[in-house]
Amino acid sequence: MKTRTKDNVLKDEECLQIIKKRLSRDKMEDYSLVKYELIPIDGSSGFMGQYFTLKATVTSPSSDTKNINFFAKIPPLQTSPLFEFNIEHGSFKKEVDLYTKVFPEVLRGLEQYNIPECFFAYGGDVIVLEDMFPEGYTMINKHIPFDLNHCRVVMKTLANFHAKSLIFEERDKKKIHDEFSHCMHETLFPDKEEGRGRKMFTAAVRGVVSMIDLLGELNDAEKMKFKETLVELSQNHAKKLLPSMRYKNVLCHGDLWANNILFKYGDEGRPDACCLIDFQLA
Repeated sequence: MKTRTKDNVLKDEECLQIIKKRLSRDKMEDYSLVKYELIPIDGSSGFMGQYFTLKATVTSPSSDTKNINFFAKIPPLQTSPLFEFNIEHGSFKKEVDLYTKVFPEVLRGLEQYNIPECFFAYGGDVIVLEDMFPEGYTMINKHIPFDLNHCRVVMKTLANFHAKSLIFEERDKKKIHDEFSHCMHETLFPDKEEGRGRKMFTAAVRGVVSMIDLLGELNDAEKMKFKETLVELSQNHAKKLLPSMRYKNVLCHGDLWANNILFKYGDEGRPDACCLIDFQLA
């Protein structure tokens, strides 16, 4: 298939397949499809990918008209800073492999909505997931630090997510890194002397080192010691990310920040659940 663009995200038969799979999950077998459309999500495309909402309207004899939404994404535009990064490291295809090959095996039995359900994925071209916003999940302001309640919810979800790797290895008598080696490689900081990942990391270290000079509470000797320690810790960083030969290894998200965590709130406005999204750097 040709590379998908904003004008060619999904074929008609693929849209019908996605809708049918969702209705089957909801045990809604007797239905009539009224309409469906694919709508670009304004203001969010162009960095990690191009994003769309697939909207469908269906009816059935036993219920009123029902609207269902899906979240779809394709790789970033050629003008995006991450276009070449995706080509070099295959980050989009890795996420497709995770949703289609790894998660169905490793995350079996995971509590509903810890991650979105995948309804369609194809090669390194497109992923279609459940739209979590109609289920009550929302993205919070990334500039506001998490309070203790948000941290508790995230840690509980991560504990469940990480525990599934341990359960998989114990249950199936397989090593997760051996079984899924094709998508368990380090994406952002590979062990290469050249490449965008190395350049990004080096620039980040230099930036942090330069900001140490802004710490007015430290004297010159303390600043120098801080810089030396930081540079020392950053050495051989890629090797530190390799699977441990001594301890158990688990599948990690790899890019866990505010925009990749959706929260759901209870009646009192406190978070009671969260959902992890965007696994291109897992």
